[in-house]
Amino acid sequence: MEAIGRPATVRQKQQPYSCLRDEERLREDERVRDEWPDAGVAPIRDEPDRSRADADENDRDPERDVQGQHARHDSCSLRLFLAARGTNGDTRREGRTMTLPDNKSVVQEFYDQWNSGTIDIERLVHQDVTNHQPDRGPEVGLDAFRRAIDGVMSAVPDSTWTTSRLVAEGDFVVCHNTWSGTYGGNVFRGVATPEGRQFSVEHVHVYRVTDQRIAEHWVVRDDLGMLQQLGAIPTS
Repeated sequence: MEAIGRPATVRQKQQPYSCLRDEERLREDERVRDEWPDAGVAPIRDEPDRSRADADENDRDPERDVQGQHARHDSCSLRLFLAARGTNGDTRREGRTMTLPDNKSVVQEFYDQWNSGTIDIERLVHQDVTNHQPDRGPEVGLDAFRRAIDGVMSAVPDSTWTTSRLVAEGDFVVCHNTWSGTYGGNVFRGVATPEGRQFSVEHVHVYRVTDQRIAEHWVVRDDLGMLQQLGAIPTS
C-alpha cells in the first residue's frame, strides 16, 4: 500500500482527494467501514472509472464526480486521523488488539459473572495480574487474585455489583459501582461485626486490561460506610 497522502496520477493528471490507487483504496474503505460503522465513511461506487483511457470527460456527470470526490476526501480524512492516533481503528500497538469498548466489556463481564456466582478467572484475568489494595502491599499472580476473590465471595455469597459508569482510556478502565449484599463474617477489616447485616457501599475500581484480560487492579473503598452499616462502629 502506498504511503498515506501520496496523490494518485491518472493520465498524467493529479486527482483531488486521492490517497491510494483505486483498487487499494476500495479495499481500505471497505475495511474502515467494517471497523468503524458509525464513522460515516461513504462508499465510492459512484466514482467514474478513470481507467478507461478512451472515456469522454465531457460526458461525465459533474454532480456524481463531486460526490465521488467528497467520498474519497471523507475516507482519506478518517485514515489520516487514525494514522495520527497510531491505531488504524484499534489498539494494535505493542501487541494490543482490543478497542476501548472491548476493554470495558471485559470489566463488565467480570462483574456480571461475579453476580451470577461463578467467575471464569482463567479467561478474564491475566496470569501475572497485580492486585493493589489500600491496606497492604500489591499481590502478584493469578492464584493470589483468585484467593482474594474467593474470600470476598465466601463472606458475601449474595454479592451484587451494580455499575454506575465505565470510563476507558488506553489500556485502563475506571469502574464506579455499588457493592451490596449480606455480610456473613464476624470481622471486617480487623473490627468485630455482627453477622447477617446488609450493606450497600460505593467503590471506584481501576483496571488495566491487556490481551483481553485484567492485568492490574486498584480500588478506592468506602470501608467507613461499610463498618457503620454492619454495626461495627457507631454512625455518629
